[in-house]
Amino acid sequence: MKRIVLLLITFLFIIQLSIKPIKSFSNINTSETIGIKYTIWDDEYEEKSKTTKIIYYSISAIVVGVISYLIMNRLKKSMGDTKPVEKKTSIINAVEDLKAEDIYTYFNNENISQLKEKLFLRFVDYKTSYMNFEYEKIKSISEVNFYNKTLIELNALMKSGYTNISHTFVSENIKIGNIHEEGNLLVIEMYLLVNYYDYVEDQSKNVVAGRKLESVEECFKIEYIITKNKDNIICLNCGKKVFLEKDGVCPYCGTPVKVEATDYLIRNITKY
Repeated sequence: MKRIVLLLITFLFIIQLSIKPIKSFSNINTSETIGIKYTIWDDEYEEKSKTTKIIYYSISAIVVGVISYLIMNRLKKSMGDTKPVEKKTSIINAVEDLKAEDIYTYFNNENISQLKEKLFLRFVDYKTSYMNFEYEKIKSISEVNFYNKTLIELNALMKSGYTNISHTFVSENIKIGNIHEEGNLLVIEMYLLVNYYDYVEDQSKNVVAGRKLESVEECFKIEYIITKNKDNIICLNCGKKVFLEKDGVCPYCGTPVKVEATDYLIRNITKY
């Protein structure tokens, strides 16, 4: 887009320069006796012509500048700012990814790649629902306090007549930084480096924040919580229902039992 604008400005400037003053710096006379043309340089006229030329080019520069400003201002309103985005790969590179065996400690029914994909898609669901003001969808994938915070943001956007457009998500790197227990909750800390289009439009489709034609690269730390389903655990060996707070053994037959978890609710999103 910058190249197009620069080419347009250059074209306008060339047009201005091509319209040169008609007058010359010299006077052409013809001898009455022998009929030979000769030129006499007029120093006084030359000075006047130089002044005219300076004024002319000054006015040309002002005209091109005003036109360029109007074009840039219009483009900024319709498509947003086009400043380059700072790379944020160093942030996620500093995070140490959990090993597969650490994931299996809490999840025995999916590998680390499946978990990352599932959490990434949950983030995409949230951003898409945020864009479309889908309150019920957001509520179903968010922890209650995070949902209330999101509700305030969406109401402010709606009151201002703005919409946060987010689309075309491409995950560049995903790391699981930590998984820990908080009472009956498992907390998963995921670090995500994602490339996507993200900007804010008003009701006239003018961009008021972000950029419309350029994707952005962002790094997020996202906290997910899942609740242990300790009320519906069946021993695979003896078939009896058991009650465990965490992984243990069946009290009836001594078989090791895994406590499965349900839900992947977003508790917090931090953008670096």
